[in-house]
Amino acid sequence: MNDVAVQDHVNWLQDRLSAYESKLSEAEATVTKLRPIVTNLRGTIEALVSDDRGPTPSRDLFGQSLVNDGPTPKSRPTAVKPFAQGNQNPNLPARRPEFAESTLIEAAGRIINATPDEIHADVVTEAVFEASDRAGFLLAKRSMSSEIYRGSKNGLWNRLGDNWYRRK
Repeated sequence: MNDVAVQDHVNWLQDRLSAYESKLSEAEATVTKLRPIVTNLRGTIEALVSDDRGPTPSRDLFGQSLVNDGPTPKSRPTAVKPFAQGNQNPNLPARRPEFAESTLIEAAGRIINATPDEIHADVVTEAVFEASDRAGFLLAKRSMSSEIYRGSKNGLWNRLGDNWYRRK
């Protein structure tokens, strides 16, 4: 083979490598975003199918519990916004059942500490709140982002940049 053909083949291989590295990076970002959501859906399903003893702890792929192991009330009040009793602002969307009794910083800590890689505040917000529209999500995100930032300032987890965090 001549040198031009070899160089052309090397260039083609480098282009292919770059394309696959880009796809891999996108897939890793998707996994990081979806892991807490999948974990919380599992916890919700477990809570719904459990008997009167309350929800069982949901465990993510790393064996960490995302659900409070403490006592659970046998019945919850029914309202237009179920499980919203943890919110001080009545305009916030309802929280998912496993986070209804937690403070926002506790809920954020459970999500961040259960995620092996960095996680964005949007993902934490989606995991904690049941926002049905963009306005509700943005309101929840503002509340959650300030609590997550406060947690990083208090040394609970590391802040990596604009709304990106990682467990210690």
